[in-house]
Amino acid sequence: MWRVALMIWLIAAPTLAGILVMAILTVPQWSAQATKWIPIASGLAAVVAIPVAMMVAKAVAGRRAA
Repeated sequence: MWRVALMIWLIAAPTLAGILVMAILTVPQWSAQATKWIPIASGLAAVVAIPVAMMVAKAVAGRRAA
């Protein structure tokens, strides 16, 4: 299950980071300080993607077992 979770995380983390970066660049108040917020968003996305990847990996493992 850890391998599946890692592969899912490799896709989920950059996807979430891209979503957050687009949100930062879209909001004028945030885009003025983009150099501050983009690294924070990328780190946050990497951390948030861990439980997301674990939940998806468990769902995938449950489907393969059935």
